[in-house]
Amino acid sequence: MKNIKIILSILITFCLAACNGQNKNDEQSKPLGINDGLPNFLDKNFFSSYELDPNNTYPTYFYRNSKMGEFSVIFLAKNKELQEEWKNYDSKNNIMIEEGATNEQLRQINLLIKKKLEPHINDYYKLAEYTAPQYIKKNDYIFPFIKKYYLFDDVKKRWEYIGEKKIKEGEEIVISIDELNSMVYNKTSKEDNLNLQVNSISKNWYGKYSLSLNEDSEDWRDIHEITLEISKDSVTYKATGFQLYEFYKLEIKEKKEAAIHLNFSIALDNTENQVFLEETKDFGIITFDGSKYFWKCPYIDKRFTEGKKKTHILKKEAYK
Repeated sequence: MKNIKIILSILITFCLAACNGQNKNDEQSKPLGINDGLPNFLDKNFFSSYELDPNNTYPTYFYRNSKMGEFSVIFLAKNKELQEEWKNYDSKNNIMIEEGATNEQLRQINLLIKKKLEPHINDYYKLAEYTAPQYIKKNDYIFPFIKKYYLFDDVKKRWEYIGEKKIKEGEEIVISIDELNSMVYNKTSKEDNLNLQVNSISKNWYGKYSLSLNEDSEDWRDIHEITLEISKDSVTYKATGFQLYEFYKLEIKEKKEAAIHLNFSIALDNTENQVFLEETKDFGIITFDGSKYFWKCPYIDKRFTEGKKKTHILKKEAYK
């Protein structure tokens, strides 16, 4: 029964992608979004609708084109609990994709996934599974063929190779969520180890730093609270106030004995302020003169002081 369901799901996505790909080929004479031999997998022109993978374990979308090849963009939850929520998410919501699935059923599952996924997109890794065009034939593959896997780096804004899989005729062609988790773990754990070596700093910097902006204002809505927390594992920035909540992970760009330079890494809790982050991702330099901590921060200047450069004195609590 499982194999039948997988075959049906693949045939449905083949048909949808073939129609979608044909329409796009009619509109332009060359493949879309080709960069360095790879498609730009997140190009909105490739998107037709969300679906679950044939094993019903993660959300994805699919594209196939004879000139470009075939790929799926996979949204892999960053924690196990959220991954569990996606298992059989269609049947949990009384939608079953079986033989003869109607356009209405496909529309329903697309909207269902979109509603759960898009508002919390930062809680997911974006992966691409790519098969080059030389392995593609109508509604099938030329065996043996190779699937390559890429992880999107949200900071560098590029796809990073994380592995590949050679598939022979008769072997399972649908990758499992355990295999995806393993590839992502191998990639991110290596980078985390590298970052710790590069960005490790003295324990003297560990602690919680705070700053109140406009604290003397008669209007409480003008007051903004800024906190920085520095530990051996991370640096976080948080800004709170009236209609204000920003929570970012920062990286240490460079360090000296009495100074560290901070830069934006990723937004947490889906709080990215794109307008100001497009102007600068520089979170400036913190210096210590032996008694006080001073912070010059271009992002805060842009965000809260209309570009006027200021030096702020930070209050520090001991690291716990």
